[in-house]
Amino acid sequence: MHTCIDSDLSGLLDTHQPRSVLVVGPEIPAAVGAYKNSHPDCTITHLKVTASCNDLNDLGHYDLGIISEALERMDKSDAGRLIAGLRDLHTSRFYAVVPIGGHWPGQRSSWEPSDLIAYGMGLAGQYSDGEKALHLYKFDINDYKKTPDWFNADHWANPELWDKYRW
Repeated sequence: MHTCIDSDLSGLLDTHQPRSVLVVGPEIPAAVGAYKNSHPDCTITHLKVTASCNDLNDLGHYDLGIISEALERMDKSDAGRLIAGLRDLHTSRFYAVVPIGGHWPGQRSSWEPSDLIAYGMGLAGQYSDGEKALHLYKFDINDYKKTPDWFNADHWANPELWDKYRW
C-alpha cells in the first residue's frame, strides 16, 4: 500500500479511536496493525477479498470499516453489495482505498469517482502511483446528509399549518 495512505489511515484511526475495526481486503494494512499494538483492547476483524458478501451477514456492527485492495478485485455488483452492507448495517463510518480507472493489474472491475459518490461516499484523499490514481473515499453517517434549513417546523413541513393555509 502507498505510504501516504498508510500515514493517512493512521491519522484517521487516531482521530476516531475505534474500539472495533472491520478490515476487508487480502491483508490487514500496516496502519491498522500499528493501531492494534497501541490499543490492545481494539477488536480487529479481517474479511478476505475472496469471501462473499454473504459473509457480512454473520458479522455485527463495527466502529470503523476499512476496505483496501478489495473493490477492484471483486465483480462490480458484489463490490456494490459490500459497500451497501457496510454503509447500511455494519459500520457508521468506513474508508475505502480505491484505484481509479482501468489500468491496474489483476483488476476485475474498474472504478470512477462517480461510482463511489453514488454510494454516498466522499473523497478523503488522492494519491498517485506513477500515472495511476489511488483515492481514499469515506462514508460517515454523521456527516452524510445535513438537514436542510427549509425542513423544519417554521416552514411548509409543519403539520400544524396544514389546515390553516392553502398552497
